[in-house]
Amino acid sequence: MHAPESLEDGNPYCAIRTTLWEARSVGIEYILEAGDEIGVALRLNKQGWNLPVGETTAVKVQSMVGALATTRMKAIGSDELYFKITQFEPESMALGIALKLVFNGQPQPLTVGFEGNEPAWSVPALGLYEAHALDQSLSKCLLDLRGLNVASSSDGAGGATSPFKKSGPTENTTSAPTPATTPSSEWLFSKSEEDWGETCYAETKGAGIKVGFMGSPGKGLIGYVDGLVDGDTIATWRVDEAQSHSLIGGQSDYFGWTQFEVPNELLDEAADGRTLAITASNGKQLVVSLKGAAEAIPIFNACFAKAPPGSANNSSTAPTEGTKAFRSCLLQVDGKKVIDGACSWGPYGSIGSDFVMEAEGYFAILSTDSATTATGYWNGERNASYAHDNLGELKKSGNCWTGSKARLCVQ
Repeated sequence: MHAPESLEDGNPYCAIRTTLWEARSVGIEYILEAGDEIGVALRLNKQGWNLPVGETTAVKVQSMVGALATTRMKAIGSDELYFKITQFEPESMALGIALKLVFNGQPQPLTVGFEGNEPAWSVPALGLYEAHALDQSLSKCLLDLRGLNVASSSDGAGGATSPFKKSGPTENTTSAPTPATTPSSEWLFSKSEEDWGETCYAETKGAGIKVGFMGSPGKGLIGYVDGLVDGDTIATWRVDEAQSHSLIGGQSDYFGWTQFEVPNELLDEAADGRTLAITASNGKQLVVSLKGAAEAIPIFNACFAKAPPGSANNSSTAPTEGTKAFRSCLLQVDGKKVIDGACSWGPYGSIGSDFVMEAEGYFAILSTDSATTATGYWNGERNASYAHDNLGELKKSGNCWTGSKARLCVQ
């Protein structure tokens, strides 16, 4: 996501770019416009082009299934061509279809051709796993992008806005929306015995609002909010100016609050931060002071990191379709332990035979071919968003799937 500091530097946007070549790239950009509308643009860049700035040239963009668009792209720099898609124009609609086919449905390759002597650029099709991960990442980015509109709309000159025209001092108007209450207490650590065992908490609360982190030894990290929204939601969690985290939340039947599976890096950011802002998909926002978090979170981490008693006897390598579980996991690649401890484990997609293991920014996908054989994939480096590395054929042995390159175990 590109978010300029001021509107003079252009609108914020999410971008997908190729990484095939060092000196050139194809970029698809999703631009935040008025009213939360998202515009789409195509950007081509090649070092050493020396283009005539301001002039246009014909470019053909085609996918394998036949979606072909010919458009005139403008040189906006000596090395860049750019075209913004406009609704209802035939060439724009055709280009939009061709670009969507890159990662929607059955991913298609993309060919970019030029009217000059520049050879055509061929972008190979993504794999299904890569396309799915890319689509998920883009969806999260667009949610964060729209969240920028939510934040900026509260900063307009003149304070609160109204859809009604002011008619004088006798006008009967409703009051401006009340901002979300900010908890007034410092962050504190606590521990209690719940139905599933010892549970650790680091939280702040006040005036009907509660925000915190929860975890049991050997289980996953949960973030929770009480008093902001009810039921299922998608929300962004952001500490100070760090990168925001888009998280899917649901109502806890046990506690009643809305809870989210949160990454460990968010906890680390909170321990060192000043404020935590949580923005729900309905536009409601809560800003929480992190005073006291630097003391409470390390104690929480020590409690949360303890090994669960008897966890080795708690085994299941195929959770029920549609469920997620927190397990003790091992992902070993080329002899190196990548994941070793608590992880999220559950179905991947809707096929029912694929599963995903995720922890600490790494994830691996297990695609089962039979009851005893599978193929593995993983993202190769921390926080990479798609499973681009093949782990080869894996064979089941107890709670593990083992091959010449990798070993996956779930307890």
